[in-house]
Amino acid sequence: MKKSGDYIGRYRLLSCLRQTSQSLFYLVEHGEVPGTLYALQLWPEIALQSRSAYIEFIEWMKALASLRDQAIVPVFEGDLVEDHPYLVQGCEVITRSETLSLRLARGDREPLSGAQARELIEWVGRGLAAAHGLDLLHGQLSPQWILLTADGRTLLSGLKPPFAPPDQDDPDCLPPEGRPSKRGDQYALARLVQRILAATTQQVSELGLNLAALEPATDPDPQRRFASVRAFLRALGYELSLVESPLERWERPGETRAEEEKGEQPRAAAQGQPVLPLTPFPEGSLASEIVAPLPTASSSAPLTPAFPLTPVTPLPVPVSESPSPGAAPQSLSGDEGGPGQATLQVGPMPVAARKTKKLLETRLSSFSPRSRKIALGAVISGVLILLLILGGVWLYGLLPATAATVTIAPVRQQVVQSYNFSRGQNDDFANRQAATRLLSYTTPRRSKTVQSSIAHANIPATHAHGQLVFSSVSRDIPPDEPLLLRANNGLLVAVINHGLISAQGSTTVDAIVEQAGSQGNIPAHFLDGYYQYSGSVTYPSFIAYVSNPAPFTGGADAYNGPEVAQQDIDNAQQDLTQQLWQEARQHLQAQLQPGEDFLSLGGDALDCSTQMQANHRAGDRSGNVTVTGQLSCEAVAYDAQALVRWLEQDLQQRIAHSLGAHFERVGELQTAASLGLIQAPQFLVIASGQWVLQLDAAGRQAVAQAIAGLSQEEARAILLKRFHARTRSLQLAPLWGKHLPASASAITVIGLPSLPPGS
Repeated sequence: MKKSGDYIGRYRLLSCLRQTSQSLFYLVEHGEVPGTLYALQLWPEIALQSRSAYIEFIEWMKALASLRDQAIVPVFEGDLVEDHPYLVQGCEVITRSETLSLRLARGDREPLSGAQARELIEWVGRGLAAAHGLDLLHGQLSPQWILLTADGRTLLSGLKPPFAPPDQDDPDCLPPEGRPSKRGDQYALARLVQRILAATTQQVSELGLNLAALEPATDPDPQRRFASVRAFLRALGYELSLVESPLERWERPGETRAEEEKGEQPRAAAQGQPVLPLTPFPEGSLASEIVAPLPTASSSAPLTPAFPLTPVTPLPVPVSESPSPGAAPQSLSGDEGGPGQATLQVGPMPVAARKTKKLLETRLSSFSPRSRKIALGAVISGVLILLLILGGVWLYGLLPATAATVTIAPVRQQVVQSYNFSRGQNDDFANRQAATRLLSYTTPRRSKTVQSSIAHANIPATHAHGQLVFSSVSRDIPPDEPLLLRANNGLLVAVINHGLISAQGSTTVDAIVEQAGSQGNIPAHFLDGYYQYSGSVTYPSFIAYVSNPAPFTGGADAYNGPEVAQQDIDNAQQDLTQQLWQEARQHLQAQLQPGEDFLSLGGDALDCSTQMQANHRAGDRSGNVTVTGQLSCEAVAYDAQALVRWLEQDLQQRIAHSLGAHFERVGELQTAASLGLIQAPQFLVIASGQWVLQLDAAGRQAVAQAIAGLSQEEARAILLKRFHARTRSLQLAPLWGKHLPASASAITVIGLPSLPPGS
């Protein structure tokens, strides 16, 4: 087992938080960022020594890290240390949280309210649905993996890794099929719902839940359960706000998907969206020809164009243009060839080429020199206009706008910081020293009497038993020879399971009185003398000296009355301990000075030892049992108010250095001071709170100065990274500029209500 101060990867161990049957949970500190706390889960008994096992673990860890939901403890990373896998998780498992197992254990004293029960079921179901949406199984859902935080949240943790067996503290949550599956998680959730409903004070019928859904969800046959956890919760009476993933949609039965697809068109019409009717094209129309299927290679029909081809009327050609057979070749030039002019002589031109040449000559000759200048100017003007447009677009993306309005929603930042303080005589928090005082109190001896829970025991009579010593035996007695002695008072004593009784020396054997009842409890040496066995056909007679050196015990008469059970003794001790504990706590609290509080000692502030004694044992025939005892308790006191004031100042300085000067705390600072052992020289303090950007005049000015002159993408990134704020809208002044104004005074910052951590 790792010790405090050891490193796992880049994390330094501070203390061991808790242990399950498969894993250990440590409170760790990031080695590169001191004061940043996480919870590290280590599987010390599992070694992944093959490459395939390591790859499977890494893929599973990456899937967990991508699972981000408000109902699940976040996982950040994981790896192997000495072949043992570990995960680094959010610190919710260590900052003032308890498991559902502990909460249900004290349900008799603090039962759940109806609202608490409904909220528990909803958040556990949401966490399961989110995991199933990424094709992840929990595989070991039980109360120990459900965390209840101090701020009222319910978090799901402990998804079963593929390399480990189920780690559950409640066998009732194990599915009958014995293998992890999504429907197995549904079975465990249904069992958990039954446990939660049994621990509430409100009538189950008043919770508004459809308890009939529990029957199919807990069916031994997985195929008869609901198709998904979401379907089970919907039948139970919950409608999750979690968006359904594509995987969940396609894992639903095909009939359900078909019905929803059929309902999309009516839903669109109901929402005012246009619904286009699918009307067939009229036969013979142009559209029908366009969308007509092409003929296949095996089709005998000729390939015809989809559009009808309109015949073009040929241009009229003068008769003189038509060359006669045997005519001389013509020149491509429009003028007759003269001296010094090069001409290209070709043979007779095709009819189509001659027509095209004549048409071009006719069109070009129709433009006058003035017209040609006008056309050239129009072309140049068009090019200049195009260049101006492109330049304007380029300048629009480069130059800043004249004004901008930015609407942001700050995200609250959860900050957790740990401190180690040495116990001393005086407070010196800056040097990590705090004054503590040891308080003690011992209660007077008090008694608690409870009635026996068994009114009619109906106990049959029992036989007394003891030992006899045979000596001076006239012959050896073989092991299979039955021996029965008759005492002077008529009792019959039978020797049982004896071995060889030798004629030499003495032999001790077990014996039982055949008559049941207390009369068989004969005193010592009640049998003491020579006894003669008359013999039989099988065994000859003999004489032996027989005595019982110790009394026979265990004989009891039949009884039908009250009897003390072990549960009666335990209940009396538990009630008396609780009474004495409250008395001791009241006296120790009276010793506290103003501003002081107790250091936690692993879940409780008092270190107590008990001395209990009952006047009866389990099985005694009595109508009641009385337990008498006293309690001796110790506690360690410290100046909690002074320490909290110093923590607030120190954390605010740290926040100003890490987040910025414009972040302030919202809500109360949560602190937990734990000593571990009452003799320990140091104690650990964990402080947690939420800080958020303050959008007062100074905060708005700082935001505007930080994003002035940036592009919209850069501004959004700065707002999220430096100021931890989500950009809801970013509006620039119209007509000019795509960047934010270079002057902060031209930027208006509007703040919306802050968002919870992780948004």
